[in-house]
Amino acid sequence: PSPAFTLTTLAGDPLTSAELRGKRIALNFWATWCGPCQLEVPELNRLFQENGAADVVVVGISDEPPETIRAFLA
Repeated sequence: PSPAFTLTTLAGDPLTSAELRGKRIALNFWATWCGPCQLEVPELNRLFQENGAADVVVVGISDEPPETIRAFLA
């Protein structure tokens, strides 16, 4: 088992490890300016799409401001 954690989503809502119990979790520490991180995005999307939301959760963790992340995602 992983240690308990609570993160804040881009929407400002809490996300706890307890909510994800029973699912496989991929924690990805990344940054918008990181070239290798940008190359990982399609693979992480593929992982999620092939396994479905019921089984796999991909959680991206960054210390950048939410507006920077939103601009990158757009």
